[in-house]
This record gives sequence, structure tokens and C-alpha cells, in this order.
Amino acid sequence: MIFLNYGPLYLRGVEPTDADLLYDVENDVEAWPDSDIHAPYSREMLRSYAESYRADPLSDGQLRMIAVDAASSRTVGILDLYDISALHGHACVGIYVLPDCRRHGFGRAMIEAAVDYARRRLGLHTLAAKILADNAQSIRLFTAAGFRVAGTLPAWHFADGRYHDVMLLAL
Repeated sequence: MIFLNYGPLYLRGVEPTDADLLYDVENDVEAWPDSDIHAPYSREMLRSYAESYRADPLSDGQLRMIAVDAASSRTVGILDLYDISALHGHACVGIYVLPDCRRHGFGRAMIEAAVDYARRRLGLHTLAAKILADNAQSIRLFTAAGFRVAGTLPAWHFADGRYHDVMLLAL
């Protein structure tokens, strides 16, 4: 298995054995308000996704990688690059840190790895993150990694029965 080393963590591709991890993450209803997920995924659907996953980010417009703690080889989260545009040199970044791995610096390391990977390996110029305006913790995390607020998308995201503003952060 090939790993991309980024200091405290490694990034690796999605493997068929990640189906259970994907099932837990995609069905974490606590995270749904911050995402575009609105219905549960079946284990079989995610197993099929993991088995057929094709990492061709510039063609597919997206890339999913598994973040692994370099010290313990324990999976700590998932990193997504999406809305990738090779023509315009930009992409959006999203991270999910497993609940018991939060507040250990993995989120920041995942963002820094995303920036390095997007720039050095994909040749992208700009990264953006779309974060609910009331998610102060995520906004702090991305701004600490160098992202700056580029604007607000008013009433952009519907969750929990109401519309939420979304902050657009860019690097």
C-alpha cells in the first residue's frame, strides 16, 4: 500500500476494507447538518463504492483519501477534495475527523496535507472551504491553517428545518 507522508499523518487511497469506516462516517447524523447528506447510506452501497473507487481527481472532479496517524497506524479521518477544476486551478476541501481523534491536531494536519497535495501533486492554485456560519470551531480551524473569509452565502444551506448562512473561506 502506498502512503503519502505528511508529518503526523499519512494519506492513503480508499480501500474495500474501508466500507465499515465509510458507513460510520456517512451515517453520522450529528455531522449531517454540516454536509449535503440527508438520508442514510447502506453498508452494501458503501462497500460497492469502496470496491470500485477510482482515484482520478482531475478527471472525476473529486478525490477522497483516508487519513492515518503515522505514530499508531490508526485511521483518524477522511479528507475530500471536491469540485476540482483543472482548468481554473481550484477545488473545495472537506475533512471529517473521527470523534475520538478530535482536538489532537489531526484536523489541522489534514488541512495542511490537502493544501500541499492540491498544490504540489494536482497543480491547483486555490482551495476553498464552505462552512456553516455558526460552526465557529471549523472556521477557527481553517483560518488557523491560513484560509481567509472570502464571503458569505446567505441562506445557502438547509438543515434542521431552516436555512443557514455559509462562510466561504479561501486560500
